[in-house]
Amino acid sequence: KLSEQIYLMQFPLQDSSSVAVPQLPASARIKKKHNILELEHPIPYSQIGAEGNYTFSTRKQISHTIPVNTHLALGKVSDDGSIHLVPLYHLTQMRPDFTHVNLQDESSDDQPEDINSKAPEKKPLLFQKKESERAAMIRKSSYAFKKASEDEEEWQDLIICGSETPEYDQCQQALLEDSRKPIAAVADSEKNFVKTLDYLPGRSSDDPLDMRVAQAQISTVASGEQEQQEISPLVPVVQKCTSLLSRGVPVPFSVIRLQLPSSVDDPDLIQALSSCAVLVRGNFYLQSRLCSGLDSELIQARTLMLYLLHTDGQLQRKGIEAVYSESDVVTSEWIHQILQQVALRRRHGWTTRLADNVTFMAQFFEQTQLHNQYWERVGNKLDDKLDIYRCNILE
Repeated sequence: KLSEQIYLMQFPLQDSSSVAVPQLPASARIKKKHNILELEHPIPYSQIGAEGNYTFSTRKQISHTIPVNTHLALGKVSDDGSIHLVPLYHLTQMRPDFTHVNLQDESSDDQPEDINSKAPEKKPLLFQKKESERAAMIRKSSYAFKKASEDEEEWQDLIICGSETPEYDQCQQALLEDSRKPIAAVADSEKNFVKTLDYLPGRSSDDPLDMRVAQAQISTVASGEQEQQEISPLVPVVQKCTSLLSRGVPVPFSVIRLQLPSSVDDPDLIQALSSCAVLVRGNFYLQSRLCSGLDSELIQARTLMLYLLHTDGQLQRKGIEAVYSESDVVTSEWIHQILQQVALRRRHGWTTRLADNVTFMAQFFEQTQLHNQYWERVGNKLDDKLDIYRCNILE
């Protein structure tokens, strides 16, 4: 899909008096696995200056991927006045690259040595112990390991196409063909208009959430059964709960309870939460499919992490990385970003951010059991990936 190939790039602000006419990059290359983009822009001759030993004729910038925390879309107005939208799932910030400074410092430190000044020293024979699991986890979570992994991947050169090229016209046409149906006119029904604005990843026309809105029903995710009820009083409750959980971190039931009026009783609140959240050891997390900026593989990876936190109380990052070692989407960087949201790093691994809410699980025992049944079904679906995970954490 076109949405998987479009990146929104943000550049540093510059003084308006020094900004020249925008130019295409002189060169561009990418490391796709780590989502690293490098652009090199020529500097106008009038702005080329020297500072010490550095003379700049080009400006190099390198990307830093950041999570998408809101809905973004690329829109195009067609000739008939309709608007076509393509969701944006990739957001990257371009920052100046200063590797030339490090290279200059390294070259100044490399002084020629007189080979006759020192006699060759004998090196002792050393034996190295097998690396422990904790040492391996610390090594793989270090910046040095991340940097070495990035350096190992080869750069892929990109072809730069301007607005006057055939490739640009093809992209414009693909935008019209790949986008959803044009937004409905305001004169259409409110329900149809709102549905056209929904482009959360992993959603389809037969998605349970769409079914609940379209058919005025609420279904309990944990039980998988739909109950015929009037949805109108619960829609604002679901919206409020989704907003409270939108950061991706766990929220206790007591905190959610305080944010809602007393007219909403506990059974209705729990039922509303079941349509947008999952229960992990007594605390609620937003469902992975409702998290913005995640495609299907990342949704599955986040669900796998929540499953392990619920069943084991902790997880090992190296096991998750082993499960998705061959994926170009679920990279080590993405795994780390998701883990920082849903868990806390401890000496023995990643654990839940909040202590087990034993009070809620005892007070609402039946609802807790329904969510436990839901997690059992999730475990059955992820059985193959769980085998890979457990094999790697036992090594």
